[in-house]
Amino acid sequence: MSNEIVRYIDFWSSCIHTFGYTCPGRELNPPIIVVTTHTDEIQDNLDDAKSKYQEDLNNVIQRDEKRGHFRRHFFLSNTDERNYSKIIPNIRRYIYDISTQQENWGVEMPLKWIPLEDQLIKHRKMGKNILPFHTIKEINDESHCLIADEGELKMFLKFHHDLGTVIYFDDVPDFIIINPNWFVKALRCIVSARDFISENLQLNWKDYEETGCIGIKMIQTIFQQKDPELAHNQEHIMHLLEKYDIVVEMPNVVRQKENEKLYCVPCIVKSSAIESITNNFVGQEKTSFLCFEFEFLPPVFFCHLVVYLLRRYNLSNESSSSSRKALYRGACVFDIDFTGCEKLFLCKYQNTIQVQIWRWNTTITCSGQRIRLDIEDDLTYIQRKYRLDSLKNYILKVKCQFSESTSLEGMVELGPLVNTEKKFYCNVHGYTHSTENIRKTWAFNRGEDKISKLTDESMNLIRIQKISTELMCDILYELLLHDNYVGLKPRDESNITDLYSKIRGQNLRVPSNGWGGQRFPNESIQTNTGDDVERIRLIRNKLQHSSQFQMSDSEYNERIQQLTRLTERFEFLLQPRESYIARLNKIRTAELGEIDLATCINVLIKEVPRFVAWLHGRQPNLSKKRNFWRQRWIWKIGLGVLDIMLQPERSIFSWLID
Repeated sequence: MSNEIVRYIDFWSSCIHTFGYTCPGRELNPPIIVVTTHTDEIQDNLDDAKSKYQEDLNNVIQRDEKRGHFRRHFFLSNTDERNYSKIIPNIRRYIYDISTQQENWGVEMPLKWIPLEDQLIKHRKMGKNILPFHTIKEINDESHCLIADEGELKMFLKFHHDLGTVIYFDDVPDFIIINPNWFVKALRCIVSARDFISENLQLNWKDYEETGCIGIKMIQTIFQQKDPELAHNQEHIMHLLEKYDIVVEMPNVVRQKENEKLYCVPCIVKSSAIESITNNFVGQEKTSFLCFEFEFLPPVFFCHLVVYLLRRYNLSNESSSSSRKALYRGACVFDIDFTGCEKLFLCKYQNTIQVQIWRWNTTITCSGQRIRLDIEDDLTYIQRKYRLDSLKNYILKVKCQFSESTSLEGMVELGPLVNTEKKFYCNVHGYTHSTENIRKTWAFNRGEDKISKLTDESMNLIRIQKISTELMCDILYELLLHDNYVGLKPRDESNITDLYSKIRGQNLRVPSNGWGGQRFPNESIQTNTGDDVERIRLIRNKLQHSSQFQMSDSEYNERIQQLTRLTERFEFLLQPRESYIARLNKIRTAELGEIDLATCINVLIKEVPRFVAWLHGRQPNLSKKRNFWRQRWIWKIGLGVLDIMLQPERSIFSWLID
């Protein structure tokens, strides 16, 4: 197997692992089925050649987690007619069998949704690509479909959006794409149109590939040449491309024509960075490099990060005499503030994102902390938005300020460095560097021994806890206000248990399966308000009964999807002054600190009396003296159990003797 084939297999299997999803157990999804062709060209022993090929393939993937995606391996001759009678039918049968084992196979959906689904398929076959929400509603009404109200119609569209058969966003109701392939064609026009655009645009396209900037007039011309319908809907298309973090509007750059929109598309840039950066940015003081090391880093992930930073910072000019922006393939330079005396250098090399601050003054600011937190927030948000679980864990490392951005030599894991006053030795340059400067630059405190994002599971639980105890409690409270409940306590004296009891006592919004069950209502068909109240209770109970202070990514994704859907329904019902969805997203993306951890712990501690009361109720008939000591030890055990949840590495016996 040649090196080129090895790189090809490694890259594409890594992409599948990154953009696919994982599941519990030994095998990962989506499955990879290998089909090797041209076996008729093998001159030597065919069985030996097959064994050698499989051995080489195993050597490529055996040391990597992504090997769990690989299933069966088929070999095909390009000249043997038996392929059509035996091997190809076997492949088809295997694909069918393995498809039926996937989680989304046989997902339940209401039967009354099928007529509208059929109508959308008919409109797609008739050449319709986009429809506004009100038109789909009219199709539903005129065709005697059974979807009763707008809320259920939105659920139908979101269900098919998740399946990939439509593209629908709540905030773009007038532009629902019922043919996603049409939108892919629009995307290709933006990122790979050079092959089919006219000759008079080739020069402009070359400039676009060098700078990454494209004007709305050029976009309109390209769309018009490819498909007039694209040009007619270009404003909506560009809005969707912004939502998918592919393009970003740049309102503050020098434009060829006044008032013409200009977009930046980082993934299109072809020009290299190193020579331009070396020649144009000189004389600055440099900080150490902060490095985010991933197991695998797809180019599009870095491009998404650049888009997020472009919404926060302005690109630097390449030089004082040029208006060209410092955006290159795999690297860029931002102005941290309006003075331009501090700049952020961001680059990607192999599987690592590197960050460095350049200063042309002697004043040391706190910009390093803000930049680190911004990038950590953006990485987390991108990973969760696109469900890239394999990019969840990265290792924070540093290397000295004199290192090359095109080398990973000299990187040192950050965790141990922030806990020592000693200097560390740079193997590349042969001298020592201060760890104190690293702490000051990037605002790390001593004691942060788990600096490498290995505690995301704990952060998952804290986020769900905050959503449950803050947002969901507000929603239940406002639901009671909406229902004109008499005798409601002030909000700060109410909790989920109290509010749930009041809603249940009213018995106005009865869940599909009744009150107090242990199973979550069906997400597809059991979506009335009572069902959502039960979901809030069950999610809260799951948190309280967690045996460890952490939540896996798969459970987090499931919970956040449940909470998002029910939050959308409550927002539609209650019409709050401040959007529930906006509040939920704010909690999802907020930087969590010690105060959030302390708050979450306090919430759990409030549940200790309930646990203690349960223990006490087991043997209530004791003498007064014995009961005093028993209560004291019960509280000790209860607090010990709670602290083991928070710090599982400590033994309960250490808490009994404190």
